[in-house]
Amino acid sequence: MCRILSIDGGGMRGLIPATILATMERLAGKPIGHLVDLVAGTSTGGIIAAAVAAGIPMERVRRLYREQGREIFARDIGHVIDSLGGLADEKYPATGLDRCLGALFQDRKLSDASTELLVTATTLSGAPMMFKRRKARRDQAEDFLLTDVCRATSAAPTYFPPAEISDLAQARTHYLADGGLVANNPAMCAVAEGFKGGEPFPTLVSLGTGADDSSLTIKAARHLGLLNAAGVLKMVFNGPGAAVDYQCRELLGDQYHRLQPTLPGPMELDATDESSLALLEELAAQVCESPEFERACKALGIAA
Repeated sequence: MCRILSIDGGGMRGLIPATILATMERLAGKPIGHLVDLVAGTSTGGIIAAAVAAGIPMERVRRLYREQGREIFARDIGHVIDSLGGLADEKYPATGLDRCLGALFQDRKLSDASTELLVTATTLSGAPMMFKRRKARRDQAEDFLLTDVCRATSAAPTYFPPAEISDLAQARTHYLADGGLVANNPAMCAVAEGFKGGEPFPTLVSLGTGADDSSLTIKAARHLGLLNAAGVLKMVFNGPGAAVDYQCRELLGDQYHRLQPTLPGPMELDATDESSLALLEELAAQVCESPEFERACKALGIAA
């Protein structure tokens, strides 16, 4: 039976699925990539998914969020002034993100992945672009450095500039934004990809980055201008993800396992303060003590 792992976007909240997967690896005594046939991810989840497929230990990925989040979401005074505090340009330069991705993936390629991999991105016209290992192994024009794949999927509008990347055949240059604009929860993309393997009803473990159940006030919703871009992004990312969760439950039934804690309140994608990180770790720990975590582990062949 095909086993699929899917990981949502969510910025620094990626610490939640990274911690959950590190716990699974400790319980299994082996890399999580050895337990799944396909891993899919979007944005921060795309970085984690690429690490799974590349055989990078999840504890290392967890530490990246814990120890290098401030480096990723960092800006100097010159950038603050030039961007008018984020109003006239992206909030952060990509230098810190690029540095961390380069250290994590080095020169690994999409085609080097040991597990089937799907990572989402969005063209500047709003169309989806899917990075896939199976395509990369057939055609060098579909192959990319994993650093570039992850840079593209995590180029969240208003936070980081779009990614400019080229395939390894140098056939084309792509200009891409965050995959969350088309599939912040990539689970159905993963299921569609899984069907190509000839398994009509795969087992799917889907990891969220914390549900924010708070809603905009009617006053704020009537004034969703540029100064409330965070409110716009929240609706863009959250609504379709909830629809995907519904579709997966209806389609897969007991073969679908969703691990998604509820945030106690709004949390920005770039929250790197100690209290936020500690809260994310606490939420991940609560998930790892839940019956649904045990069921997800069992579905992956892990004795929880």
